[in-house]
Amino acid sequence: MSSFRKTLTGKTFASGTWVKGIFTEGSATEFEFTASVQPLTPKELNALPEGERKLARFRLFTSYRLKTADDSDDKKSPDQVQIEGQWYTVTGIDIWQNKVIPHYKAIVSLNK
Repeated sequence: MSSFRKTLTGKTFASGTWVKGIFTEGSATEFEFTASVQPLTPKELNALPEGERKLARFRLFTSYRLKTADDSDDKKSPDQVQIEGQWYTVTGIDIWQNKVIPHYKAIVSLNK
């Protein structure tokens, strides 16, 4: 299975601060992990809101648990992943912890 995976760089963020309604991200820590990078299927694209279908998105299959904005409090930014030199934000996670090949499916969106 490792032949389908490649090493990617990710960033996770420490708690940030809210000052007068403006959020400032906490410091970033880079890490490496392996993942299979795949395009979204037409069905997955159609499930997105219409205005977001044109954003570049991928799905990642990995054994590493990436974090979304929903995984933390309002003081942490979601993880980011670098693919082909561009940074993508983790917007969704599906947990597949079965007995065959436990893994996570992450959806990432190109940073605007």
